[in-house]
Amino acid sequence: MRRLVYSCISLVLFLTAAGAQTVQEKLQKAVQQLLNDPQMRYATLGFSVVNSETGVIIIEHNGNTGLAPASCQKTVTSATAFELLGKDYRFTTLLGYDGTIVNGKLNGNLHITGSGDPTLGSWRYSTTGDTLILRQWKEIIQKAGIKTITGNIIMHSEQWETSSVPGGWPWDDMGNYYGAGAYGINWRENQYDLVLK
Repeated sequence: MRRLVYSCISLVLFLTAAGAQTVQEKLQKAVQQLLNDPQMRYATLGFSVVNSETGVIIIEHNGNTGLAPASCQKTVTSATAFELLGKDYRFTTLLGYDGTIVNGKLNGNLHITGSGDPTLGSWRYSTTGDTLILRQWKEIIQKAGIKTITGNIIMHSEQWETSSVPGGWPWDDMGNYYGAGAYGINWRENQYDLVLK
């Protein structure tokens, strides 16, 4: 019985000591565990955790070492979009027209207004493929009673800047799918293929 009591007291003391670790100590332990992982053998880790209210650095590792963030930067962009736009935000691409419809003929222009949807016509998702989007647009136009158009199809992307490639963008990335610029209207992720013979 005495042995059981000692074991329970030891366990409580251990858990209390473990629970008493500061955030900094817990992070340092996690960082050390990550650095000891065999997959980190040839990798470099760099980060800083800062108290957003005081500006005090809680913990950092290679905090002043310049490293290319690569795809890790997407987490910051995604978290910011989630915070600013909310979980239910959806991009909208609007179809409209000017002029009059007479006997199925639009005597005017068809207008497509984008909001920067990065998935418009994208093959990555079952609901955004180019064939599906064009079919949906065709159905919307037909429901409006339009069979032919005498004017033009006008794309509007004025809500976005015209400089789609930031000045610090690595030029080596331009030839890769992830290097395509973003516009008010993006079609098939603004990627195109060149076949050279």
